[in-house]
Amino acid sequence: QIMLYFPFIYFTTLLLAVIRKRGFDMSAYMIFIYAISSFFSIILYNQNYDYDLVYFSKIDISPLPTIIYCGLITFCIYPFYKYNSNRLNISNIAPLKNSTFFKGLIFIFISVFILIILLFYDQIVFNLFIGDLGEIRVDSYNGMTTSITDSLTGISRIIATIVMILGHSAYFLIPLFFYSLIINRKQIIFNCLILLSSTSPILLGILYADRSNTFYWVMLFVLCYIWFKKSFSVRQKFYIKIIGSILLTVLIAYFIAVTTSRFGERDAEAEGSFIIYAGQPFLNFCNLWNNYYNPEWTLSRIFPFFNFFSEDKISVQDWNNIAYANTQMNINVFYTFLGLFLVDIGRVCVFLFPFIINRIANISVRLRYSDQYLRVSNIIITFSIAIILQCGVISYFYTNIDRYIGLIFFLSVALYMRKSQD
Repeated sequence: QIMLYFPFIYFTTLLLAVIRKRGFDMSAYMIFIYAISSFFSIILYNQNYDYDLVYFSKIDISPLPTIIYCGLITFCIYPFYKYNSNRLNISNIAPLKNSTFFKGLIFIFISVFILIILLFYDQIVFNLFIGDLGEIRVDSYNGMTTSITDSLTGISRIIATIVMILGHSAYFLIPLFFYSLIINRKQIIFNCLILLSSTSPILLGILYADRSNTFYWVMLFVLCYIWFKKSFSVRQKFYIKIIGSILLTVLIAYFIAVTTSRFGERDAEAEGSFIIYAGQPFLNFCNLWNNYYNPEWTLSRIFPFFNFFSEDKISVQDWNNIAYANTQMNINVFYTFLGLFLVDIGRVCVFLFPFIINRIANISVRLRYSDQYLRVSNIIITFSIAIILQCGVISYFYTNIDRYIGLIFFLSVALYMRKSQD
């Protein structure tokens, strides 16, 4: 199985080449994440940690899926290499022209953060300090938990539904926090509230003992820091590192708590489960490419908005069951964003969607340099694509209906701000 080692060698070599030419920019960080995941794939394959759904050591790591995997991920990341975030400095960042609209947008998400605490305080406290996080998460995976809004009625349920949608899209506040930190240097409390509000997805994740929301937030926070780092003063960098270290410590502690609670009985306990978590995407992609032949397909996870309003809508659990019945393969695993395209719409679209991602990312790069200045609208558009690649090391980010509606909301905000010249 020589090809097992190819992605790690390839991404590591690519990473060193990018750093040598550009320094550690956004594209380097994306490559770094895939290199790390590939490294854990090697460990996972050779150690064969216990896992219910897949026997990793029996997967055939053949040349074709390996080359497709490395090639398409590189193709998607390339526009961010051209973007060259290390060229960005404070003189390239456009000041706000419509500060009232920007502050109104931030106020909405501050309100969302507060409402999440007020509406779900008891459940959050129970899950964190009393309940069994592992049991809660397993029930959620098996579809045994009901929506947290089901227990609410009337106006409370309507408000909670809106709060859930906006709360899941609060990841977009992470780059806006760094942007505001640069242009509103003296508004310390305001900037801290933006950062706090960006953690709304983590609070919502706690309701289902979910680790992915925390994992995504940490990755995106680091990505945005790398994006804007050249524009910070020395003092700002110091405080960002202090606050970031505190937040990351708390979030990692929660991640470990959920992991230990779920996998305490398995090989090497939390250590083994983290290796499974980080190392399975490449292995699963190869396994699915070689063996997954499903005559049925669905757009329910790629375009969940349309599925939600369809008369024939299909749930994630239903699709998992259909796929297993047709192929005898479990698709309720991690396989990168490429893997999701593969299992949902087939091999041809594994090539089609990366092409679309590459084209949109290239448009974003052209908009950035045609404007000369980095504006809020461009930050939102660029971030919406970067999320797919950064979080795509696990799976496709916008499978969640709330995130998809949040994407439409923020792209509408970007369009409005662009028309009003930010």
